[in-house]
Amino acid sequence: MKIKLKDIKPNPINDDIYSSTDLSDLVQSIKDNGQLEKIVINKDNQIVSGHRRYYAHKQLGLEEIDCDVRDFENDVIALIEFNRSRVKSVQDILNESRVLEKEYKKIIGRGKRTDRLGKGRMTTLVEVSKSVGVGTTNLKKIKSISNYEPELLKKIDSKELSINQAYQKVRKKHMKSKQSTNTGNFNTLFRNLLKKENPSMDELLKTILTTYPYSLELNKMLSQHKDNIVPMIEDKRDELIDNLEFLKTLPAKQEVVYKKLKEIKRSKFDETLKLECFRNLSKLGSPLKNFQKTGKVARHHIGGFPIKHQLKDIIKDIEEFDFELVHMGEPEQRYHYSPIEEWNILRTYIHTLEWSPNPGRLLRFKVQDKKDGKTLGVISCGSDFTTLGVRDDLIGWSDLHKYDKHKLNHTSVVSSIVPVQPFGFNLLGGKLLACISTGEGVRECWNDKYGDVLVGNTTTSLYGDYSMYNSIPLWKKLGHSRGEILIKPDKEIYDYWKDFVKLNYPDLYKEAISKTSPKQNVLNLIYKILGINGSDYKNEFNRGVYFSSFYENTNEFLTDKIKEKDLVLKDKFKSDEWFLNWWKEKAIRRYTKLFKEGRIQENTPLWYDDMDEQQVKSYLMAKGIKID
Repeated sequence: MKIKLKDIKPNPINDDIYSSTDLSDLVQSIKDNGQLEKIVINKDNQIVSGHRRYYAHKQLGLEEIDCDVRDFENDVIALIEFNRSRVKSVQDILNESRVLEKEYKKIIGRGKRTDRLGKGRMTTLVEVSKSVGVGTTNLKKIKSISNYEPELLKKIDSKELSINQAYQKVRKKHMKSKQSTNTGNFNTLFRNLLKKENPSMDELLKTILTTYPYSLELNKMLSQHKDNIVPMIEDKRDELIDNLEFLKTLPAKQEVVYKKLKEIKRSKFDETLKLECFRNLSKLGSPLKNFQKTGKVARHHIGGFPIKHQLKDIIKDIEEFDFELVHMGEPEQRYHYSPIEEWNILRTYIHTLEWSPNPGRLLRFKVQDKKDGKTLGVISCGSDFTTLGVRDDLIGWSDLHKYDKHKLNHTSVVSSIVPVQPFGFNLLGGKLLACISTGEGVRECWNDKYGDVLVGNTTTSLYGDYSMYNSIPLWKKLGHSRGEILIKPDKEIYDYWKDFVKLNYPDLYKEAISKTSPKQNVLNLIYKILGINGSDYKNEFNRGVYFSSFYENTNEFLTDKIKEKDLVLKDKFKSDEWFLNWWKEKAIRRYTKLFKEGRIQENTPLWYDDMDEQQVKSYLMAKGIKID
């Protein structure tokens, strides 16, 4: 909707909060390209979002501006929310927080809650910190700096000082006397407590090692470089909390997109090898495979051939199909690069989920078309879950069997089953790869590599009940894995703290990774050492659990009732021919059905070219998410 500029009213609170900025670039952009984004106004024609666009229009002497009229419960909160992705000075952030505190207190006074509260009444500081995009710890520090030495705020903006460095100056100068007031009383209380509880030195040390901030003081590195290291670590801790607060706000699918984009941006693959991998992707199941034609596919003809001819050829491809399983492990003479790098490229660019391998055993495979050698997808399997309730109930497992008898070495978890597209969609390629993961090639490779007979595989669905494993005769659905898991921060942040803990608390780290769920244990340890309440950063975990049992007496072997020589292989697993024939029938029915419904996927999308990076960034920024 176009509205005359003279009828539009700027919101006076905007100038109170935000410092003025140069409009010359925006003016030039509007002059060259026109108004790319509408301003947002309320029903009274007062601006909620778009003050800079409004003033740029005025500079250009324009009479009208394109507007979006919306109704907000609180215009001030909405104004600040619209500015989440704005580049702000520390003073801007401080101004935002002061204004928001007043507005949130009004809401509390009326007995209302904001949309993100969930339970109970909101904590003002937490809500304010979320809205301004700064962690609660840093927000408190900014307020202290402003109260005691506001001139330091400019040094933070100019990058002369970090927030924590400025805060340490203020704390040292203005808060020292406050800290030492109760020293004598504390010493007495502490001594009395030690006498009463009489802890051992090991107990005392372990307690201090996991109590923030004292946990950061008790290592050699910090004692040698205390003045420089402690503030730096405080900044890293704040960075971690800010990241966790941000991730907590994302729905599951947004988090997947966010982390995938981050993974692709940090990947540093060989460009020549990457292009080679992309060129070698199979087009099996694509209507363009047999007709070398680019551009839009006609409704009734492809490449000059009637559609019925296309269907006939695709069915023929399926009937004649066979696969080859390639272990992407040890380098071979024919490779001028590491096969693992090729596998990592494929896994990164054809899977929507970030790659995060588990510690322990790991086998990587590429599946390719035997006829032309083109890549159909990737598989990985590795050390199985140490504890998984519904699987353990099925097998009758105890810790004695799994660890003392080493039976856990005879099962694996299939962590990646990723087909290329449109093979996956048009021909149920994921189901074929799920079958291959149970086949002769994988089982033989496991035995050759680790010296243990593989008797079963475990896997889980990505989200809830829906899964490609459903209806596959080789996989049995056992139920669900339910509960809460700790949110994992961005990889670079997690890696920093994992390495920090590993270096400075080696005994605690070894203990963490030796138990069930090592990644979760490491996260728990990190949060404990840093004084972060892990229960504040948890997600619900609900995935379907599947198990593939290769032998008639798999359970008896895994519970140590029979020996390896007594194992009896099920007929379905004696030859890959069984599942290959099963899949061919399914694939033909699938393609024929899609064909009749006009739902055939024609191209071969990859993550990198199927989704424009700028579009993803714009989408995420609209949600308050910044990608550098």
